[in-house]
Amino acid sequence: MKIFKKVLTVLLITCFLIPGFQGKAIVQANQSFNDVSLSGGYFHSVVSVNGEVWDWGANNLGQLGDGTITNSMSPLNATGLKNVTTAVSGFQYTMALTRSGDLYAWGQNAFGNLGDGTTDNRDTPVKVSVLSDVTAVSTRSQTSIALCSDGKVYTWGNNDCGQLGNGQTGNNSNVNIPVQVTGITNAIAVAAGTNECYAVLSDGTVKSWGDNRYGQLGDGTTISKTNPVTVSGLADVIAITAGQNFVLALKSDHTVWAWGFNAFGQLGNNSPVNAMTPVQVSSLTNITKVSAGSTHSMALKSDGSLFTWGMNMFGQVGDGTNNMSFYAPKQIYNSGVIEIGAGYNYSLALMDDGKMYAFGLNTYGALGDGTTTDSNRPVLSQLDLSGLVSKLSAPTGFDVINKSAKSITFTWDAVPGATGYDISINGIITNTGDVTTTTIEDLEPDTVHEVRIRAFNSRETSEWSDAIFVTTDADGIGDLEECYDIVDELFKISKLNGGELPDIAVNEKTGLPSFIAGKYSDKVVLSVEDAIESLKDICLVMRIGNPTDEFVEK
Repeated sequence: MKIFKKVLTVLLITCFLIPGFQGKAIVQANQSFNDVSLSGGYFHSVVSVNGEVWDWGANNLGQLGDGTITNSMSPLNATGLKNVTTAVSGFQYTMALTRSGDLYAWGQNAFGNLGDGTTDNRDTPVKVSVLSDVTAVSTRSQTSIALCSDGKVYTWGNNDCGQLGNGQTGNNSNVNIPVQVTGITNAIAVAAGTNECYAVLSDGTVKSWGDNRYGQLGDGTTISKTNPVTVSGLADVIAITAGQNFVLALKSDHTVWAWGFNAFGQLGNNSPVNAMTPVQVSSLTNITKVSAGSTHSMALKSDGSLFTWGMNMFGQVGDGTNNMSFYAPKQIYNSGVIEIGAGYNYSLALMDDGKMYAFGLNTYGALGDGTTTDSNRPVLSQLDLSGLVSKLSAPTGFDVINKSAKSITFTWDAVPGATGYDISINGIITNTGDVTTTTIEDLEPDTVHEVRIRAFNSRETSEWSDAIFVTTDADGIGDLEECYDIVDELFKISKLNGGELPDIAVNEKTGLPSFIAGKYSDKVVLSVEDAIESLKDICLVMRIGNPTDEFVEK
């Protein structure tokens, strides 16, 4: 017996300027942004927005990149860089990643941490040597780490605790150009701590290496490692951030896990005891981003609320007190926050109206409010992004491009800044990923379905689109597999009738044999060959997706 199947072809399309000024910095542009990064460092802060870099605070070693070593209490837009996607601040230096995958650095370079092949400080950006196709970068102290599009991880700078991850350690093993971390080829995220580094792998596990005196490598020991080891009992991780000898990891279920140094409660598990393996941060759910400061932590929830915990000596928790520590998360904002960054005893929060707030230690003007006065409550920064910020819009162009008895295929226009889409069909929500075409299956035939769509990213979710109403076909119509079943049944019947089909009632609407479809009309006699040729044409009409016109033998 031969059964003919149609070939279905599915295509899946799937690796911060002008000299500084004093006064309020209002950023304006012709288009809104939906992508921004904040980073707090050692007394200096940096923001990337719409491809440019703004930074402020300490500048004694050129970490503001404006060609001077003059501190600034107000934001500067002076590095000359364009097309920047991410900027991070470390111990007296700054790094910026561009859309082309190039990496730039400026500021302190005592350990070769700028990666330019020297140990000379730089007061303007220099390109990091060797690397290309960089997708992520991190720094905390004087070691830098970068992830490339091929999943490989590179480090450079200080290596006194083995934090380069290349099997070596000691001051004589510092490097001023990137070296590859041993054995990692499938990383999706990276983080640098004080003297240790981390990589999240594509399977959701985490590798760590370097200093481990407080258990910050998470392998259940306090023995430092010069090569990567696996963090114990941790899976499904999608993001990671490292502070001063402690770590925060965000899992795919949007819970937060932490390990390492915990004297100030920065692990958020209602305890001041260090943890050598991951522990869950208390009471946090639906978290979309985490940020680790020197000794305190921040977490952003999907509804825009902000939680902080850990050391609060300088008001970096932001609750209006200077209580020494908080051992569990404390809610600071109920809504409106879209981006966060934790620095050296201070915190940064960007609101959905483009206003920037900061709280905590304000040495050298790290809070960006034009003063050097500490604050235990959020104060308004002089960096005003209100000319750029807008919320995600609901998708447009929402339409049906194909349907059958049990499935509907939809398409819509991409929304700038969106990283994914949800479809609601009869109140049941399905995440479609980042594509702009999807098929919803297992629907009730011959039924009106109410369908809406919305866009989202890590910070916000759009409103639902206007509903469209789609009626699925009647049962037996539009199902390609059912068409194949008909061919199969015809062969079975013909085998019992000497190669000829008997008189068969045919559905008057579809032309399909009545033993498959419902209604009856005139009876006809078809040869096997004629039946199959006829059914090929019918199957072409009753297609799913975009099949070719070729049938192949099963």
